[in-house]
Amino acid sequence: MIVSAWVVLVGVLLHLCMKYCCRTPLWHDSNIHVDGPRSESKAETESFQKSNTLRGRALANQRLCTVFGISNAFTNDNQGEVERFVRDTRGLLRLSSGHWEQLSYVICDSARRTLHVNASSTSGVLLVNLVQILTLRVVLHVLFAMKNEASYTPDECLVELASEINKAWIKSKDSSEVQPFEENISLQKSITAIFPKADRLHGAENPLNLILPGFETMWRIALRVFLEVGFKTGLCNPHWRKMLAAFARRPTKSEFERKSHRGVSASMLIQEALRLYPPTRRIYRAADCVESNSEEVFAFDVEASHHETSAWGSTATEFNPERWTGLTPRQRYAFRPFGEPCLWSLGISGGLLQRGTAS
Repeated sequence: MIVSAWVVLVGVLLHLCMKYCCRTPLWHDSNIHVDGPRSESKAETESFQKSNTLRGRALANQRLCTVFGISNAFTNDNQGEVERFVRDTRGLLRLSSGHWEQLSYVICDSARRTLHVNASSTSGVLLVNLVQILTLRVVLHVLFAMKNEASYTPDECLVELASEINKAWIKSKDSSEVQPFEENISLQKSITAIFPKADRLHGAENPLNLILPGFETMWRIALRVFLEVGFKTGLCNPHWRKMLAAFARRPTKSEFERKSHRGVSASMLIQEALRLYPPTRRIYRAADCVESNSEEVFAFDVEASHHETSAWGSTATEFNPERWTGLTPRQRYAFRPFGEPCLWSLGISGGLLQRGTAS
């Protein structure tokens, strides 16, 4: 039953991530302040606040447009198009309890088939590949309503797409290695193998618009949760596995939030995973710099905010879901796995911003 539990967590994490991303599509400044060292000057603060707009987000993410050929709420500064993307995505994520049960069945059945096919192989199946396969099946099922494809797309097609996305993602971080999407034939082929009718070169129609935010960061969190619960801290807390197995059998909001005898729920396990292993370690914004005729880039260090001992105590780098039974206001404020409007004032007040100039 542990397999059934953690594959459903992939879907839950996808749901949680996309909900957070879509909840604050238009970024506003915040006047909330958290005590901490203020290292930026007033001029730097004002410059950063000016970047905290749709354009600031789009400018900072232009490399993704080049590498993946996408146009979504993270790369577009057209308010109407951003609002449409957010509205459509929210609609896709309104899953009933029946839909969650169906998703659980589909993904668990896929996991069993993958494990059965590779049972006689001397090498078996890599855990990383299995998690990526199942995460992509969740994406196909939920964000594209491709029920048959979610169940029956060959594993090798999903592994190939995951591999091509990862290679392009890594190259995108080095300006000398960037390969434009139009020239990345292997990535295009991996997309059309699953989406044969997609206009893969048209930004608004590119399947990667939904695949990237749904897959690229979430599969790592799913893997971390599985390892923590099954093989690390969960070994001393077997009730975590029982709790997740119960959630897999009945994936409802009430079951998701139901607490064990130790006061821990499935929701708390995921919150702690998002804190210790944030899906995005840094979140970027950019602003036009008139003086240098270039773009000034700001990076908020999410990982530092989540691991700061002044907020989380001496166990900041340990997996401890019980901390969620009573967070302090400071901890609630410091928890920003997907970014929120007030994270920018937190970064400014806490010295968690990094500055640079785009070349």
